[in-house]
Amino acid sequence: MQSDAEALRYFIVIQVHGARLKSSQKDVENKVQKPVIEYNLVADLNFIYVVARVLEFLNPELQRTSLVNAILMMKFMSDEILDCFMT
Repeated sequence: MQSDAEALRYFIVIQVHGARLKSSQKDVENKVQKPVIEYNLVADLNFIYVVARVLEFLNPELQRTSLVNAILMMKFMSDEILDCFMT
């Protein structure tokens, strides 16, 4: 049985599609790896981080929500997950 971290790692990097073979009616899984996921994920999180910083600058009350800290934690966790998968 997979741990939640393993399942998340595979969910982020690989798409799994179910299918049934016409010849034998056997159920199979087709796994499609996303080779540029690391670049896309880092770019998206960096963009979200910049937007959060701008929002906090424009409205300092938003600092109470710790939005920037939450995004930094997401970036750290995604780095850890990708490191586990890519090595």
